[in-house]
Amino acid sequence: MRPLPTNILKKLRKGSDRKSCQTRLEHDLYDPEGMLRNRVAALTGIQKEIVYSSELLHVVQYNRSGHYHAHKDSQPLDNESVCKHSDHLYPNSSDGQPPKSRLCRFMTVLYYLTEPERGGQTAFPVADNETYTEEGIDHFYRIKHHDIYDLTNHCHDSNLVVEPRKGTAIMWYNHNLDDQNEWIGHINQFSLHGGCEVIKGEKWIANHWINIDDNYDMQMAYLADRIRNGSPPEDESTHRRPTNDTNVSSIDDARRSTCQLPQDWSNTASMTSHDEL
Repeated sequence: MRPLPTNILKKLRKGSDRKSCQTRLEHDLYDPEGMLRNRVAALTGIQKEIVYSSELLHVVQYNRSGHYHAHKDSQPLDNESVCKHSDHLYPNSSDGQPPKSRLCRFMTVLYYLTEPERGGQTAFPVADNETYTEEGIDHFYRIKHHDIYDLTNHCHDSNLVVEPRKGTAIMWYNHNLDDQNEWIGHINQFSLHGGCEVIKGEKWIANHWINIDDNYDMQMAYLADRIRNGSPPEDESTHRRPTNDTNVSSIDDARRSTCQLPQDWSNTASMTSHDEL
């Protein structure tokens, strides 16, 4: 039997690609002494300047039925675009337009802040599968006989499934290293991952993305700029968003929405709802 095309499979998935609430925290709010970031630098072997100059901490809440179907945290190398975190260093085009940009997240460190009573695993559908290629997804479907991106219906069909345990963390590489220049290379296809559906309880996680420009000279220029000028304003367009988002501007608005904030969060926090069901 001929497998269904990927676009049809996507429509058959249960619910939206993503159902969650999220916010971003300034580094000084959650790690004023730099202890956590220093541990990340020691864990990853990445110099502290890169860890300290990476994206804000991304905190996510999943309530019952919350999930995030399989995806990659970074985007492929592309000669027509530049890294979003350093795009302010590139000149505008001749007609005054900023350069096209993409996410450049070399590594992900995911922290489990709580654990649900059931569900909420982190799944890697194609981990260690040497036959997998994104271009050959139809062939892979024939082997697996299901939509590997659908983690609501096929969480435990993934090659690697990690149980959420409060106070633990997992880490993976979103890019391979280029053998020739020993710098950032192409996307690591095995990094395809997602959050399985929370069946009972709620789950809180935090993503710590390590940004590195695949252009070595621009990464060095970016670090020098950060040392000289401090952190540039966080640009919401840096981050991929599904449609129909609801931006919540205050803690009171957040508590009235489907997103529930802990009582001790300050009014400077903002949450975004990703509930499209």
